[in-house]
Amino acid sequence: MRCVLPALIALSFVLAGCSTLSETRCLESPNHTLVVADKDRGYECAIARNECEKGFIQSEHSAEHCESNPKCTYEPGRCYCPVGLQCICGGGPPSRCRLKQRFEAAELSAMPDPLKAGWEGAPVCERLHEDSEQRILRCTFPPTVGHERHFHAANFGYALAGGRMRITDESGAREVDLPTGSSFISEGVPWHEVLNVGDTTVVYLIVEAK
Repeated sequence: MRCVLPALIALSFVLAGCSTLSETRCLESPNHTLVVADKDRGYECAIARNECEKGFIQSEHSAEHCESNPKCTYEPGRCYCPVGLQCICGGGPPSRCRLKQRFEAAELSAMPDPLKAGWEGAPVCERLHEDSEQRILRCTFPPTVGHERHFHAANFGYALAGGRMRITDESGAREVDLPTGSSFISEGVPWHEVLNVGDTTVVYLIVEAK
């Protein structure tokens, strides 16, 4: 099982001390959410990213617990087979508690996307390509340059040139090393900020599906 962090851009996966929880421990954690991986239908343990996921224990809590918050909706598991059990089917998503679409959209619309957000009035990302299916951005951060608070929709990221970055999001601030050539998949997160605290220029691509 891979473990992924919900940062707004792909580099956030390297950054935040990725959780090493097992599949079972992830389901039992109020601070993580077990989700189906896009690539190979395995599972990923993501840090809980909003008020619906935080505090919701997938292995215990019910629809009633989830929907006691009017912003949240319960999604029952579909063909999920817990570790150690024999099931008729498996590989599907476990139950989860997530923000209703209108609240999720409201959270995202409250701040700029990565293209609109810049640093001290100057842009840091440029649009390389956009069509009806995807948008590709290249973001460049010389030393001491960052990316003001912004949101990310689901995206794929690739580091053209790595370095050391400080990431600030709802979990706090941390400094991490982003390896050149690393690539990541993100489901998107409500907000974060980044700052190049190293001595090399960091460059990465963001590919967003529409």
